[in-house]
Amino acid sequence: MAVDIIVSRDSQPNHIGSSLAVRLTAAVIATAFAAAAKIAAGPRAAAATAVVGVLIAVVLLRQRA
Repeated sequence: MAVDIIVSRDSQPNHIGSSLAVRLTAAVIATAFAAAAKIAAGPRAAAATAVVGVLIAVVLLRQRA
């Protein structure tokens, strides 16, 4: 849900920095979920969560372009 809000189609970037900010924010969200998964369930869960988070971010960011 957070990534969807960040990359919603209603908000068009005003300048080139907006695109970079969206990508960095998506990376921070994926990293936070991976860190939480590592604490809760271990390194394998963290790796799986990171991969899924990156795939979701890539799909959402490609739809935006």
